[in-house]
This record gives sequence, C-alpha cells and structure tokens, in this order.
Amino acid sequence: MSTWVIMRVVQMYSKDMLIGIVLSHFNFYIDISLDTSRKIGYKTRIYTKVYGSREFVEAIDRSLQQHGIYSKRSLSYCYGNTRRNTYSLTISKIDLLSKLISLIPNIPNRNNDLELTREAISLVSKKAHLTWKGLQRLMMIKEMKAHGFNDYE
Repeated sequence: MSTWVIMRVVQMYSKDMLIGIVLSHFNFYIDISLDTSRKIGYKTRIYTKVYGSREFVEAIDRSLQQHGIYSKRSLSYCYGNTRRNTYSLTISKIDLLSKLISLIPNIPNRNNDLELTREAISLVSKKAHLTWKGLQRLMMIKEMKAHGFNDYE
C-alpha cells in the first residue's frame, strides 16, 4: 500500500518583483493611541499589512523570508457580497519593518509616502518617539500620510 503525499508548490518572487509588490500592495499604518501607563502617555505602533489569496500571501511570505523578514499570516473573512476567504500578512516588528523598507530603493512614489514611512520607522527604531518632540513629529507624519501632502519639512 502506497501513500501519496500531495505537496503544493509555493511560488516565490524575485527581489525586483517583491519591491513592486511592496510598493503597490502593502499599506503602512501608524497608530498612536492614548496610554496612561506609558511615560509619555501615548503608545505608538507602526505596521504593514497586505491582503490577497492564499497563494499570493504565501508567495510573498516565502519571498520575504529569503531576506530575513518573518511575518504573521492569518485568515480573514470578507463580509458583504463576496463569499471567499482573504488571507493577510502583517509585519509589525520595527526591526523587520526596517529590513523591509531598506529593500526598496529611493524612488519617487505618490505623495512621498515612502519617504514619510522611512522617517517614521527611523524615529521609532531610534526610540525618538519616546520624547515629546519625536512623538509630535510622528503625529505630523501620520497626518501628512493621511492627507497626502507632497512635501514636508
């Protein structure tokens, strides 16, 4: 009696394709919430999330792992007219976000969103967000990303 094992082949993307996917599909978020247990009174969190089919998310995950970037995958359900499952991939550790953003070359993109994201990740990785001036800068970056300002000081 033989046992058949069916293995799915997971596609992987090249570095250039991965850069294109990050620029087109990844959304970077900055959360700043009131937290009285913190010294400064606020909690900050930067993370990125991408949604897609199981194969797409697994391929991105495998490609990111080649560069030492490990993520959290989960299944989320679409509500509304669609009846299919959507998978998501989240990266929230600041050192992994720094690695991810360092993969992307300095190219112009819409609304200078990438440069603002680089600055926000740099602020948090250097722990500048724990000072009042750094927190104000992070709040300003969040507002500029939300409203799509092209230039910043």
